[in-house]
Amino acid sequence: MRVVTVSDIHWRNTAEARAMLEEAICFANGDIDGVRADVFVDLGDRVQQQGLRAENCYWGAFNDVRSLMSLSKVFNALERDVLRVHLDGNHDGALSPVMTEALLTDGLDYPIHTGHGFLDTDHVRLLFWNANIRNSESGAGYVASDRDVVALQMGLLTSRLPVVMFNHIALDMSNTPQFQNESGELVDFYHPFYRNGELIKDTIAEAGNVVLAMSGHIHRYKKPAPVPATCLDAVIEATQYLRLPAVGKDWSRGAFTVLDIDSKEIDVRVLGDFSRRQPWQGDAPEPFSLALPQMSRVVG
Repeated sequence: MRVVTVSDIHWRNTAEARAMLEEAICFANGDIDGVRADVFVDLGDRVQQQGLRAENCYWGAFNDVRSLMSLSKVFNALERDVLRVHLDGNHDGALSPVMTEALLTDGLDYPIHTGHGFLDTDHVRLLFWNANIRNSESGAGYVASDRDVVALQMGLLTSRLPVVMFNHIALDMSNTPQFQNESGELVDFYHPFYRNGELIKDTIAEAGNVVLAMSGHIHRYKKPAPVPATCLDAVIEATQYLRLPAVGKDWSRGAFTVLDIDSKEIDVRVLGDFSRRQPWQGDAPEPFSLALPQMSRVVG
């Protein structure tokens, strides 16, 4: 099976942004190599969250609605037999989950998936963890609620299959991302983790069945290895970042991640234009493979 993943679109309805997202969608539809994806996962940060930043929150939220309305029309180009999964990022918090789902399904006559959930396939469980991203204290990280942790535990402990996790906030807490400002200096930007992240990682370690955890949020590809998951930051930078123009022009452009999964392994590829990548961002990602373990867990 094939899963295509995008993250951190921060949508503005421009021709450049549309072309970059359409490339990922064309790939998912099988227009590039003839293989259609089974699942298309959006890891969140679809809009700029102007509703919580604008001086006039009413008009800010209105702009978020307009952005999501135009973005949903691009998403609607996905073939209907490709399952669409949309998770929330911290920039999506100005719109309620109900409104978000209504806008994303506008014009569709078939369902999409939002929120917590999972999909059992022949070889793996795809676990969609839509943990809380709405109560961060500035610079202090986020807090996954008790309900979120229970959803994670249930999704992991009831699986007879190896698990591939998808969520917005990176699970690894070892490094605070640094970004290059307009003077060329590397500066700390934000804390991209859950403050109760040790509980989350302990939950994953106890389950012992997570083989890959995919997240976004930090806008930078990296492959750390918190036990027992390998983390991959899927990135699509479809606009220049509003507050950090230097970051916007230096980013890898239109990146998306492809997972090809069979009975033995997961092949991971990150595709896109990495020609603008800077030395401080690291090398362009190389494809890699992960062996799937044979699971013997009996769920009672």
